[in-house]
Amino acid sequence: MSQITPLLQQDSDSGEEGNTEDLQLTFRIMPSNTSIFAVKKSIYALTFLSALGGFLFGYDTGVVSGAMLLIEDDPKMNINTEWTELIVSATVGAAWLFSLIGGPCNEIFGRKPTILIASVIFTVGAIVMGVAESREILLVGRLIVGAGIGLASMSVPMYISEASPPHLRGLLVSCNVLVITFGQFVAACICGVFFEN
Repeated sequence: MSQITPLLQQDSDSGEEGNTEDLQLTFRIMPSNTSIFAVKKSIYALTFLSALGGFLFGYDTGVVSGAMLLIEDDPKMNINTEWTELIVSATVGAAWLFSLIGGPCNEIFGRKPTILIASVIFTVGAIVMGVAESREILLVGRLIVGAGIGLASMSVPMYISEASPPHLRGLLVSCNVLVITFGQFVAACICGVFFEN
């Protein structure tokens, strides 16, 4: 048995001037026994590397809960309740704002450049948080990381869906959601290790 996949094709007549182009719906027959392993390995590699944005999304939003327990004990940080709330929520707030900006960025620059920009932002944010010796610098790092999360969350699913073959699109796009929760799980494990030590 075969699977029928709809395709949109653009058809234009070369007749009279002013003819409009019509979109025609055609169908492609794809064998139902098409294996998910028959696809090029590069598609899986592309999905894995792109989904790292989802992993960082989950990790950066999950790791702060455990990190704040250690940061609050650091006298140089001078963290109170208000600053704790601000540092924790800053990443989510920045992610919300930059997810709105992510749509136009994808239209202007394309999916891949936007993902690369998000990767650079992630790296800068991680460095800033790593060298932070005051609560203000830590807050700036959290905001930068949130910007990367927002851009990646808008770009990665679209990029994976556009690069994936139709019969694997749902599976590969769902990998992004899977690694978000996996990132939160890894963050919880790392926080637990550091807290016990």
